[in-house]
Amino acid sequence: MERLSKVYVVRYPSLHDLGEIMKDLISCSDCPTKRNCIWAGLSTVDHHQLLNIIKLHRSKSRCYNLFRIGESLRSLNVLRSGSAKTWNVTEEGEEHIIRFYFPGDVLGLGAISRGVYDCNATTLDTCSLCELPFKRFQILAEEIPDLNYQLLKLMSREIAQEEQRIILRANRSAPARLASFLHCLSRNFAGQGFSSQDFNLTMGRKEIANYLGLA
Repeated sequence: MERLSKVYVVRYPSLHDLGEIMKDLISCSDCPTKRNCIWAGLSTVDHHQLLNIIKLHRSKSRCYNLFRIGESLRSLNVLRSGSAKTWNVTEEGEEHIIRFYFPGDVLGLGAISRGVYDCNATTLDTCSLCELPFKRFQILAEEIPDLNYQLLKLMSREIAQEEQRIILRANRSAPARLASFLHCLSRNFAGQGFSSQDFNLTMGRKEIANYLGLA
């Protein structure tokens, strides 16, 4: 009779482990912004390659710091649901809100030029997002040129939205600024396939006033 030399223990995943695994297996077909996602223009094969490097459906609670100013660029964050804001601190030590982000928006683009985040990003409510590791994205873009084209389209959209924000903050009355802000939100939500008339404002009144440059 042969002597037993090794014992192998097989560990089956618990229900909690299976739940965590399934979170990472959620596909783009379940995403509420799939119709207008910047990566939706990729071919099926290229899209699957991109999915291999994306960390899907990472849920973050309210007031979670996605990144801080001065940190090295790790990843781009695509909001699947929820909202967030980017902000800096003024010389007087006060918060200055740069922009609000909603489903379909991408956070972290400003860090591409210097390799470090140029602002802080914080969630306004419970968010789910896709994390796109930027170094792995760059490597993949060498194999799939269309990824760079999609990134250019994304940056072009950012420029257009920045022009909207400049117009919004132009020398106008407080009611006019607020009306323009709500109109821009309505138009952006409609563009993402959501209701243009029924939506929640997850930011507070002071945050809206800060963003619009009002008292």
